[in-house]
Amino acid sequence: MNSANADRLTSYANTAIKRDLDARQRLAKSLTGGPAFHLPDLITTVLGNAGRAAPYRQALDAAEFAGDTVKGFRITYAAILKEVIKQGLGTGETPVEDLQKRADHEGLLTFLRDVGPLLGITR
Repeated sequence: MNSANADRLTSYANTAIKRDLDARQRLAKSLTGGPAFHLPDLITTVLGNAGRAAPYRQALDAAEFAGDTVKGFRITYAAILKEVIKQGLGTGETPVEDLQKRADHEGLLTFLRDVGPLLGITR
């Protein structure tokens, strides 16, 4: 695996995490200053970005532990694939929890779709 793929994996992770942090900041700003007419949209955006960032955070932690970016992403890819196959899409007890579970599941699927080709796992 070449370093260009490791760089792209890291870039994907950093982008997902930055989008998550930006969405959280927009929500916090809306809550602390001014009218919050777009609150449902902001919450939905935060949940979606958090769901997409979570597997990348996991992959970066695994990469740091393994001392190798690609190896960390491979470990995470395998664990997430196993989780998605085993658990599928869960439902929550409240509408917000249901939305969160859906966003988390979509984040896992997006991670698999985007990372697999860079790891040479899928085409």
